[in-house]
Formats: sequence, structure tokens, C-alpha cells
Amino acid sequence: NAVLSIFAVGAVAFAVIAAVAIAVSIRRKKHMVSLAEKESLSSFIRDYKDILVIEFDSATKKRVYVDERISQNFGGSYDNNKQKIEDIWRKCGIINKEDYEPLCEHMDSVVKKSPENIGPKRDTHYIKLKNLDEVEAWYRAEASFAENYMNGKDRVIVSLTNVDDDIKQRESLRHQAEYDSVAGIYNKNTFFKRTQELLAESEREYTLVRGDIDRFKVFNDLFGVETGDWLLRTIGEELKRDIQQGSTYGYLGSDHFAMCIPSDELDVTAMINNLCVFLRSLPYNFSIQPRFGFYEIKDRSLSIEIMCDRVLLALRSIKGSYQKRYAFYDERLRREMLFEQQIVNEMSTALEEKQFQIYLQPQYKHSTGKIVSAEALVRWTHPTLGSIPPSRFIPLFEKNGFISQMDRYVWEEACKCMRRWMTEKKHSVSLSVSVNISRMDIYDTELCNTLEDMVRRYGIPPSMLKLEITESAYVENPVQLIDVVNKLKKRGFIIQMDDFGSGYSSLNTLKDVPVDVIKLDLKFLSGDDNSGKGGTILNSVVRMAQWLNLEVIAEGVETIKQANYLQSIGCDLVQGYLYSKPVTIDEVEKMLESESADTKSEWTGMDVIIDSNEFWNPNAQISLIFQSFLNGAAIIEQSGGQFECTRRNTQFCEVTDINEETFKEYSTRLMDLVYSDDKEKIRDFFAEAAKTQTETVCECRFLAPKHPERGIRYLRLHTRLIARSETRNVFYLAIDNVTREEQQQRINAEQAEALKKHAQFIQTVYSSVPYGVAQFTCTDKPICVDCNEACFKLSGYMNAEEFKESIATENGDNVAIHED
Repeated sequence: NAVLSIFAVGAVAFAVIAAVAIAVSIRRKKHMVSLAEKESLSSFIRDYKDILVIEFDSATKKRVYVDERISQNFGGSYDNNKQKIEDIWRKCGIINKEDYEPLCEHMDSVVKKSPENIGPKRDTHYIKLKNLDEVEAWYRAEASFAENYMNGKDRVIVSLTNVDDDIKQRESLRHQAEYDSVAGIYNKNTFFKRTQELLAESEREYTLVRGDIDRFKVFNDLFGVETGDWLLRTIGEELKRDIQQGSTYGYLGSDHFAMCIPSDELDVTAMINNLCVFLRSLPYNFSIQPRFGFYEIKDRSLSIEIMCDRVLLALRSIKGSYQKRYAFYDERLRREMLFEQQIVNEMSTALEEKQFQIYLQPQYKHSTGKIVSAEALVRWTHPTLGSIPPSRFIPLFEKNGFISQMDRYVWEEACKCMRRWMTEKKHSVSLSVSVNISRMDIYDTELCNTLEDMVRRYGIPPSMLKLEITESAYVENPVQLIDVVNKLKKRGFIIQMDDFGSGYSSLNTLKDVPVDVIKLDLKFLSGDDNSGKGGTILNSVVRMAQWLNLEVIAEGVETIKQANYLQSIGCDLVQGYLYSKPVTIDEVEKMLESESADTKSEWTGMDVIIDSNEFWNPNAQISLIFQSFLNGAAIIEQSGGQFECTRRNTQFCEVTDINEETFKEYSTRLMDLVYSDDKEKIRDFFAEAAKTQTETVCECRFLAPKHPERGIRYLRLHTRLIARSETRNVFYLAIDNVTREEQQQRINAEQAEALKKHAQFIQTVYSSVPYGVAQFTCTDKPICVDCNEACFKLSGYMNAEEFKESIATENGDNVAIHED
């Protein structure tokens, strides 16, 4: 029994030991499997250091393994094996809430997939996470389904890869491709694409809007390109704030913006007013005014580019209008577009068939009435449309580039005409002809060679083919223009600046571009300007040109008053309907044949008493004398009751004792400096000079309005009429300060009056007393200078003279007084 008992105990112990061994073996096996799994993941992590790994049980959707770097980067504890997928994402710090639910759904869908539905590719989702340092970054979350993974269980392996640099680089490239770098909104191509997509996806009615900024080039010129870019960017930001979802907006270049807005949301008045209020709030002393064109989209088969062209037509239709701020595209504009298309289709044929004709508008010397040169212009006689005005086709040719071919045709015809005149010698002079150089021509690298070859081919001096350029060409590319002009001048061509004064950069142009002639735009004298400002500006421009030794031609002269005034300020060359409209070459030749060398124009109305133009010539002797004259000298222009100083020498301010700033303020209203009681005298003074045409002299009193403590100045004026027209007189004025003389005369007069009164007083005293009174000098040897009647009679003398002689001899001895 004992043996059996021992055996039984041994068997039980063996069974227990065996059971324990089996359990230990099972646990060891499980542990080895777990280690194998972890070693496998560790190996995976070591191979891909930029990837963070999470392993989930596909059955329970609970995590099995979390890469320790997830804790290091995003925080949180992952020791609890019961954490679910969504708990992991919460702890990882998802930035965008809208990413959370889609991500969880994405992972659930992977977990639920059967092996046959997974395929070899991984499912990918992009999320933005924030780490413990509050740094945000993009990660690519990739989920893979692993069947019978390691220990026979299905697993979902999720990897997080930092792709922030790649995404940011792609986003930067996309942004550069889609957005304008200046305005900060969609560029033209992207706007076209997004708008086309918008119209394809929505059935709502839309309106295309296009706007630009009035005088944006002026703003750029005044405040600089950087400030101009800032303005465009600011407008772009304003569009971002105001334009609602379901719309598109973009920058089309230059100062043009475009929007596509649902028609039922469009409030034209409110939109324009809001933008105007915003622009007025900007910190610049400049009126920034927008204009808009609108196109109601009816035909969606048209490209957005064509729609933008149509809305541009509406925008251009109100250019130059100060009342209209917007316009809608309509059928009239459509007809205009069709007409332009017809012009484009037929322009080349028209040039080949010589439908374009050369007209000449003569330029006259007003003082003689003779033609001195002409400007070549072009007219289009269409076989079916008749005469097409240049205003209808020239702007279009400039836009599409055909203007270059047109210009060469005009140059060629002008050279042919001059060559024929030179050969036939029918006229006393061979006229020079000026032709236009368009902005497009300036960019032609062969321009100089083309013109030089042309004049050489026809045997014409380069100076006879005068070249007209416009200010706008300078604005667009000043460096290119200056270079071209210099090259042309070196080859003998004469350069004229056309429409001078119509642009905002006239003075810059004149300063930088070495032109020989300026053609004045007579818009200065147009309209209802009764203030004389236009004439004043014109006068200043002419004088400035003459100081620079530039010839001046005034174009657009329509009245005799204009021509006479121009001559009075030194501009004798005129062009306009007063003399002749543009006519054919045959008609110009008839004009030349009918001219007589001694015949003056019927319009010559300026009576020049003295050649006043010499005053504006800096090299003329009279101008040098004028400037160095010891006393003050000035040129005074009278128009009605207004007197203006148009030129003065350096001594003028010294003589009048008026400082430079005060004189500048009062130079256009000299009468305000004259003492009120003398104003009528001054008017009579100049009227007498104009009437007699001789030297006239007067004296008057001048004031110092800003320095009353200086008192009144007395001036002596000498004047003479030097030129006159129907509306103006021009005087030469010499001026002398006689304030000291006047003051001394006043003192002398006051002293004389005082002495007279004193004498009257003495005489009254002398005659009223009953005793003798005598007056003596207070000197070492007193001398009697006067006495009353009682004095000389009581002394026994017949009169006062005997008494005075008896009182003092030549040596001063008193013979009539007792020695005691």
C-alpha cells in the first residue's frame, strides 16, 4: 500500500509537473509569437524611419501595437490594449474636425473588407496632425489588411507617413500655377477654368463682371509700381471678402478684375458703391474710381474668353465718360463686334487693292499764310461700306498689330509723293511730310533700317520725312523709345512729339526724349473755359519749348482767334480746319500752284509792333539785354481787365521788394498788388500805351500783401505795346523803385509846410504886440534875421532892412548898440 501510495503521489506530481510544463510551454510559445510579431514590426520600423505604425485587431478593432514614436510626437498613453481606433486618432491631435469622421469611416471600411476585396494596393487618406510642439504637419494614413498575420489572426496595419514637405511643395506649385503673384487671386487661365466648371455644374443664371481702375497708370506713375501692386493686392483681398460661395473671381492682368456671380445675387449699385467707399478709404490723396462692364450669360456654349471679350466691349463703351460707371453688353455692342470682325477679315485685301488713300493736311505759317509742310493721313474707301472714318479702324489696327503694315504703306506713299515733287519742280518749295510712327513700330528692331532704306531708295533727305511719335509710346516703354529716337536722329530724321499736352507725363517726355518739334494739342483752348487757364498753360508750354529750342506746331486750330493768340505767344506754325481739312494730294498741289510768294493769309490778324518772339529766344540779343537790365523788366499780357506777368528778369522782385513766393502767387493777378486808389490809374496807363503805341510813364503804389509791415512801395512804370491781337495786348514794362525819392519829397514838403506855418505864426505875433520885436541867430556873433515894424521905427530906421544892417556889419560888429 505504501508503494502504491508513493506511486500515486508520484504520478500526481508528474501530472502536475507535466501540466505546468505544458502550460509554461504554451505560454512560452505565445510569448515567442508575440516577440516574433514585435520583432517583425520593429524591423519594419527600422527599415522605414519616417513611418509611424499602428496595428489593429480586425475582429475587435482594438489596437495591438502602437509605435512608441507616436507617443513621443503626439503624446498620450497607449498601454491599454482596449483602446479603439477613434481613441488613437483623438490622441494624435487631428487638426481639422472634418477629417475625423471620414478617417474613422475609412478605417472601418478597411477592417470590414474581406481579403479578396483588398487587393495589392493600400487605401490612403491624408490628415493634418499637430504634435506636442504645436507644429502642424500633413500625414498620409495608409491602411493594409493582413490575413493570418503572424499568429493566424487578421490584422489591419496603419502607417502614418509625414508628407508635409511634399504636400506644401505641390501646394506651392499649384498656387503659383493658379494664382496671380501680385493680386493674390486666381489668374486669368484659372479663372476661365473655374468659371467654366461652375457653369457646367450649376443651372443658375450667372452674370460675368469685368472691372478696371480709372487712371491706374497715373497712380503707378505718382506712387510707384510697388504701391500699384499693393493696390491690386488690396482689391483682390476685398473681392475675397465680398464674393460669396457659388461665384468665381480672378485677375486678368493690368488693372482688370473679373467675377462670375449668380444673377439673382447681383446688386450692381451696391457692389459699385461698396467698392468705391472702400477705395476712398485708402490712404492716398488720389481719386481711385472703378468702372464695370456686365455680360448676362445666355449661351453657355461660348468660351469664357469670348464672354470676357464681350464684357470688355461694354467696359470700353464708357471709357472717358465721367457720369457712367458701368455698362451692360447689348446688341449694339454685338454689332460693333461684328463690324470689327469684318474689318479684320478684309484689311489685308484692302491694303493690296489700295482701298486706303493718302490724304495730306497742310501746315501753315500764320504770319505769311504759306504752306510750309504737311501731315500724311490715311482714309479707307470701302467698296460696299463707303468711307470708313479712321477712328473706326485705326484703334483696331493698333490692337491687332496690322498698324505696322499700314504705317509702312503710308511712309512709302509719302516718299513717292515727295520724290515726284522734287523731280517735277512745279512748286517754289518741296514740302516735307510728317508721318506717324505707331507704338507697335517702336518695338520693331528693323525700324531704323527700314526708314533709312526707304528714303535712300527714293533719294529723299531724311529730314524731309518727319516722324511723329506719341506720348503714349513713352509711357509704355520709355527706354525703348529713347533708344529708337536717338538712332533715328543720328541718321538725320526729324522727330516730332504728337499730341503733346494730352498725356499726363508730358513734361517727363519732353525731358527725356530728344525730339525736335512738339505738336500742341489745342484741347487747352477747347470747351467753355472762361478763366484763361487754358491759354495760360498753352503760353507756358510754348515759352518752355522755345527755351529748349524746340519748334512748335499747333494742331486743331479752327478759329482766327486761336491762330492770332498762338502767334502772339510765339507759335506761328498752325494746322487745322481754319486753313484746310485733310485733302487729297492733287488738292494740295493746286493750293501750292495758287500761292504767291508775297501773299499773306487772309487770317493773318496779329499786329506785331515789336518782334515779341525775340523775348522767348534765349539766344536773342534783346533777351540777353532784358535779363541783364539793371532795373526791373517784365512782359505783361492783358486780356480784358486781367494783367499777367508772363516773363520777368531777376531784378523785378528786387525792385518791387516782393519775394519770389509772393510773386508766383500774384503773377497772374498783378492788379491785386496795386494800391486800391491807383488801380484805375494803372488801367488808364496801359490803355494809353495800347492806344498811342508809344512809351507811357506813370507812378503808382504797390502793396506787400503778406508783409504789411513793409508799407507801401512807390514805383515808376515805363511801358510800351509790343504785340496785340483781337483779345490780348502784350506790353514791355520797365519798373523803377522810387520809394526813397517819394519819401524824401514827402519829408521836404512836410518841412516846407511847417516852416510856412511857423512864419505865419511869427508874423501874427509881430503884428499884434505894441513894442519892438527882433529875431536873432544863436551864434557867437548874433545876426538879426527879422523884426517887426515897431522895432525899426522905435530905432529910427525907415525899414527893417536898414535896421538889420545897422545891427550887424560884415565883420559882425554891432554899430547901432551902445558900447556900454
